[in-house]
Amino acid sequence: MKVKGKVRCVVALAIMMWGAAPTQPLYAEIQQMELAVDGLSCPFCSLGLEKKLKRVEGVAAVAIHMKQGLTDVRPKPGQQLNLAQIRRAVKEAGFTLSDIRLTVNGVVAREDEAWVLESSGDGTRFLLFDAEHAQAERSPGAAPVSVGNESLRTLEDAAQRGAHVVITGRVHEHAGLPAGLLIERIELQQP
Repeated sequence: MKVKGKVRCVVALAIMMWGAAPTQPLYAEIQQMELAVDGLSCPFCSLGLEKKLKRVEGVAAVAIHMKQGLTDVRPKPGQQLNLAQIRRAVKEAGFTLSDIRLTVNGVVAREDEAWVLESSGDGTRFLLFDAEHAQAERSPGAAPVSVGNESLRTLEDAAQRGAHVVITGRVHEHAGLPAGLLIERIELQQP
């Protein structure tokens, strides 16, 4: 009888500890987005683009720098920005989106020989690259994800510790694969 009671206590304690154990979800939060937009030539054009972007769910603020052809998009706190919706808004406003630069806070993981940053909010996945490997020739169907030694050490350290990283980089597309994020800067966040 006493053994049964002890077993129940141990099982209950294990369940409570498991439920209280810190888990690190695999997610990314876009902190900042900079769009390079072709065709911004007048204030009325800029206003049209600003209105379209402000209608996208999760957008808190839009700042257009007409002379530079750049648009800064700030997300609402705690909300995700959907890249497909941003692209669509730019196109519907009559402009061409030539580049997207992001600053992303998230947790990284290794998947199928690739480093991945994934958004829990909208499921956006980024395959991570660095400049050293962005231009390397790849065979068709090969995983196009590669990082150099310095970035690799930071990513491995972050993954082992379940720590967050802040990555600034440029988005680029791959046929049939998630968007790539060309790492310009990576910073390991201290707990």
